[in-house]
Amino acid sequence: MTLNTKRTIISVLSIFFLLSLVFVQWMEVARKEVEAGIRKPVIHIPASSQDCVKCHKNTTAGIIAHWEGSTHARKGVGCVECHHAEEADVDGFSHYGQFIATVVTPRDCSHCHPAEAEEFKRSHHAAAGKILHSLDNYLAETVEGARAPFNPHSPTPGSRLNRSTGWPVCSRDVCNATAVR
Repeated sequence: MTLNTKRTIISVLSIFFLLSLVFVQWMEVARKEVEAGIRKPVIHIPASSQDCVKCHKNTTAGIIAHWEGSTHARKGVGCVECHHAEEADVDGFSHYGQFIATVVTPRDCSHCHPAEAEEFKRSHHAAAGKILHSLDNYLAETVEGARAPFNPHSPTPGSRLNRSTGWPVCSRDVCNATAVR
């Protein structure tokens, strides 16, 4: 291979490298402009959700605005794809020819995101409903300035059963007297 051939190859590779840097910079600037609100994101409305978006833009514009700012909108995932429900779903109902769910749950998301759904199942957030009757919730309420005095043996005021453990809730005096016996 001659010296001129090597120089030509290096020049061509250098030009491709510089062009790729310019392209990456252009993509980053475009992304930042969308994030800053300078440029509107490119939204792809799937055919299955065209009617949904048209109608809800007039009736519940906030919901559509929220969706338009999402990754789902940019990737062409619309209303029907996420809100499709099975006939047996408790929150499902017939809505203009589609059977949809009012609430999109992690189970619904698992159809497209199985790995994330598995990760979610193992997290503390998967049992978020249980926190309402737990000591964690009562501690948070106390820290935020709850008016009732803190009693670790009665995590839910007025409740006779601790729903997180299933054990009867007792006052300090009764529990201490039982522990002494």
